Amino acid sequence: MKIIGDATLYIGDSLRVMMQMPTESVDCILTDPPYSTGAAALSTGRKFIGVEMDKGYYGVACERLDNQHELALWK
Repeated sequence: MKIIGDATLYIGDSLRVMMQMPTESVDCILTDPPYSTGAAALSTGRKFIGVEMDKGYYGVACERLDNQHELALWK
């Protein structure tokens, strides 16, 4: 798991990760492989949770959201 601003990324099977989340702890879960929604959420001050099974894509998502978070801090 990695926390970037108000975004939280998990690596693993999305159904297993969601089953471990407390009831009513999130408002919405959306699948979005390139994490464009996560970047948009960070840029507008919203919280985001992402789950990725593939370690390579997980790394790409973390890098993309790290960059977006840094941009949001400069605003």
